[in-house]
Amino acid sequence: MELISHNPYRILDLPVYSNISAVKKKLDEVGVLIRFSRSLPQKLRFSEAVLELTQSNDLLTLADKKLSTDRDRLYYSFFWFSQENDSDEKAFRFIQENDIEAAKKTWEWIVNQEEISANNLSNFKNLALLYIGSSTREHFVQNKLFFLRGIELMGQVFRSAKETGYQNKVPGASRIVNLDDFEGQFALEVVKAYRSQVGRDKTFSYQEFIHSFLKNYDSKTYQNVKEGFSGVHLDKIKKAIDNSQNLRKSNLSINTEALLGLEQTCSNALDLLKEILEESEHSLLSDKVADETLICTIAYYNHNLDEESVDLEELSETCSTILRKVLPIAVSQNIISRIEENLRIITTLPNNYESKLIELFNSYPNNIYILTRQQVEELPNRLMRILEGVNKLLAEVEQEYGRYNDYSFNLSEYTVQFCQAMAIDYANHTEDFKGIIKVFSALDNYKMSDQIRSRFDANRRTLTKNVKEQSDNDGCFGVFLTLYVIVTGTIYLIIN
Repeated sequence: MELISHNPYRILDLPVYSNISAVKKKLDEVGVLIRFSRSLPQKLRFSEAVLELTQSNDLLTLADKKLSTDRDRLYYSFFWFSQENDSDEKAFRFIQENDIEAAKKTWEWIVNQEEISANNLSNFKNLALLYIGSSTREHFVQNKLFFLRGIELMGQVFRSAKETGYQNKVPGASRIVNLDDFEGQFALEVVKAYRSQVGRDKTFSYQEFIHSFLKNYDSKTYQNVKEGFSGVHLDKIKKAIDNSQNLRKSNLSINTEALLGLEQTCSNALDLLKEILEESEHSLLSDKVADETLICTIAYYNHNLDEESVDLEELSETCSTILRKVLPIAVSQNIISRIEENLRIITTLPNNYESKLIELFNSYPNNIYILTRQQVEELPNRLMRILEGVNKLLAEVEQEYGRYNDYSFNLSEYTVQFCQAMAIDYANHTEDFKGIIKVFSALDNYKMSDQIRSRFDANRRTLTKNVKEQSDNDGCFGVFLTLYVIVTGTIYLIIN
C-alpha cells in the first residue's frame, strides 16, 4: 500500500515526530545524495525485509509535498514505524535481522496482553503497519488474515490517538484537535487501493473487507466504506427505476427491452448488494425494485392489450416470466401478494375469463344503429341476460381468487361501463327510459371505482328524472342521458 510503501518519513529516513526544520534539512541532504547517485543510509532498513522502495527525484518531490503542512506531517506519521519503548526497540532488531515473524510476536504479545494506551500506542501502530506491509506485494494482498487484522488494529490506533492527545507528539500539530477525518481518509485510500481485490471469487468477500472497519472505526467511516462498494450498484438500480418511472409518467410506451432491462439490471445489482448491505437495507431496496417491476409489467401488459395485433399467449408469457423472476426478490407480504395475484390474472386471462366475458358481450351487436327494430326492443332483456352470465362468471372468479381480488373488480367495472353504454344508447334512441331502469338497478350492485360510481349515479339520476317527467308530461320530454364513460373493450390489470 503506497500510504506505507511511499510514506514520506520512510523515503527520507526521518523519525515520524520530526519538526519542519528537520524535514527541510533532510530534503536538502537526500537531494544531494540522489544528485550524485549515492545511496541513502537508513538506520532501519525495512525495504528489504518488509517493503520495496526505490528512491528517486520523483519520490523526493512527493515526500516534500506530503510533509509541507502540519496536518500532513501528522497524518503520515500514523503510517510509518516509530520507536518509543523497549518492545519497539526489540522488534526493530528482529526486523534488521530479517526475522519478521519474531518482530510480529514481540508486538503481538503486547497487543494481546494489554489495553491500548498512550504508553503502548506505538506497539499497536507498528504491528498494524507490519501486518499490512508484510502481507502485500506489488499492491496485491497475499495474506488476507494479516491484512484485515492490520486494518482493524489501525482503527484502535485512531481511536486511542483521539483519546490520548497523539497530535502533541508531532511538532506544530498540537492545534489539530479533530482526528476523525484521518481515519476516514485512510479508509477511503484502502478502498481505492484494494477495490479490485474485493468481491465474489476474489481475495476478499465484500463482508470480510467491509466488516474490518465495523468494530474499531466510527459509524461514519464504516458507512463511507460500505458506500464505496455499494454506490455503483445503487446508481444502476436508481437509474433503471427512474427510467421506468419517467416512461410511465410521460405516457410513453414501455417496450419489451425496457421491461427486461429493468428486471435484469436490478436483479444483478441486488445480488451483489446482498453481500454489502445490512439485511434491513437490502430488504427495503428489494421491495422497491419488486414494486417498480410489478408496476412496469402491469403498464406494459395494459398497453399491449390495446394493440389489435396482440398475441395474448405471447404477452402473457413475457409478463409472467418477469413476475416469476421478481417474486423471489420481494420481501414484504403485501408486495408478494400483489405479484402473486397479478401473476394468476395474467396466466389465466388469455385462456379463460376474459374470453368468456368478451364472448358474452359479443353475443349481441353492440352498435344500436345496426340493430333491427326487434333487436332494439329486445335490448333491455338482452342486457339482463348478459348480466346473468356475468354474475355466473364473477362467482367463478370469486370462488377461485376470493371475494375481494383485483381481477373480479376489473371484470365488474368493465361490465358496468359496457352495459351502461348500451343502456344509454337504447334510452336515447327509443326514448323508453322506463324500460332501461331495471338494467341500472342491476348494475348498482357491481363493484366499480369512485370515479365510475360518480358517473354511474349521475346517469341514473338523469334517467330517473326523465322517467318522472315522461310520466308527468304524458310522453313529452326533451332531456337525454349523456354517456360519461369511454368503453375501450379492454380488461385492464390494476396496480393496487
